[in-house]
Amino acid sequence: MSQSDTHEFLIAALGAAPASPAADTEEAIRHLEDELRSAQEHAQAMFEELESSNEDLKSANEEYQSTNEELETSKEELQSFNEEMGTVNTELNRKVAERDHANSDLENLLNSTDLATIFLDRDLRIRAFTPAAGSVFRLLAGDAGRPITDLAFTSVDLVPDIREVLGTLTARLRQLDRADGRRFQMRVLPYRTVRNVIDGVVLTFTDVTALKEASQQSEDAKTYAENIIRTVREPLLVLDAELRVKTANETFYDVFRVSEGETLGTLLYDLGGGQWDIPELRRLLGQVLPQREALENFEVNHTFPKIGSKTMLLNARRILQQEGKKPLILLAIEDITARRQAEEALRKSHAELRAHVEELDRFNRAAVGREMRMIDLKKEVNELCQRQGEAARYPLEFEQDGADGGGALQTEESPERK
Repeated sequence: MSQSDTHEFLIAALGAAPASPAADTEEAIRHLEDELRSAQEHAQAMFEELESSNEDLKSANEEYQSTNEELETSKEELQSFNEEMGTVNTELNRKVAERDHANSDLENLLNSTDLATIFLDRDLRIRAFTPAAGSVFRLLAGDAGRPITDLAFTSVDLVPDIREVLGTLTARLRQLDRADGRRFQMRVLPYRTVRNVIDGVVLTFTDVTALKEASQQSEDAKTYAENIIRTVREPLLVLDAELRVKTANETFYDVFRVSEGETLGTLLYDLGGGQWDIPELRRLLGQVLPQREALENFEVNHTFPKIGSKTMLLNARRILQQEGKKPLILLAIEDITARRQAEEALRKSHAELRAHVEELDRFNRAAVGREMRMIDLKKEVNELCQRQGEAARYPLEFEQDGADGGGALQTEESPERK
């Protein structure tokens, strides 16, 4: 409040007051001045407090605006977070659905498979098993949680194999024979969680009884065929579809002077430094045999570096295998060189004998003709001797035999002698 305003306030106060002595007036003025001064101080304090309140209010307003901005930002972040949560929730629901579907597929797979599987924890207690394992090893639902050592699957102790797999984390295979004659292939693998933590083992049992029997039958048939091939005295080869040697018998090695190491797995035309690269054989195996199941008595003449010129009869037959496998070729080689040489020698002997017979026949005919002429001359001389009364100069033996009655031949002149 200004000084002029103060005087006006005092004058108004004095004018309103009743008339009094001068001392009372001064006292009243001083009193009023004190009150005025107190009012001014109070007003100044109020003003300063008001200024301070305005400053505080302004600061509070700024803080409020900042807080409001932060709330707006938080609201936006909360909305964004809610959207992300919605997305995460949708993704989580999708993953849960996928997991449920995968679990359903896995459960249906385990229920439908014929593979007997047993899941064990690290303490070798049965955690779960497939229906196939339950039927094969007579497991019940109540067996879950029991140690595998309580169950007698086979006479073989499985614990060492399981311990080894847990220690090495390496799968192990083993054949198991049951008392009833069935054979299983057991496979032990470490059980890994999705976090790649080893939490037990998985035992799978595959019934290989029929497979083993079929394999044994196949092995027996193979042994039987190999023994037949070894017993046959003719060279035999078994070729694959690319004409590489799969099997050869000992006779082949002996006859053609090759070793097993340089024969098996080798292309037929490369055997023995190419000694089997025969045009007739190429045509036989490349053109003729694919059109026919078998070929018999295909004759080939060839000169081999080690054994010389040979004449061979080739007999080939395609051996059909299981579906999906290419056929094999059984090639039998018969060395008929000696036979052909003997036949050729016999043919030459027959020709020479025929020539000798023909020569002898010509000689005989010539000799018989000469003998007949000599007989006629002797007969004439004897007739002259008879006419002259002399004894026959050339008595003929067949005439004498006829005269003695011991021969059947007689000359035409014998009745006259009588």
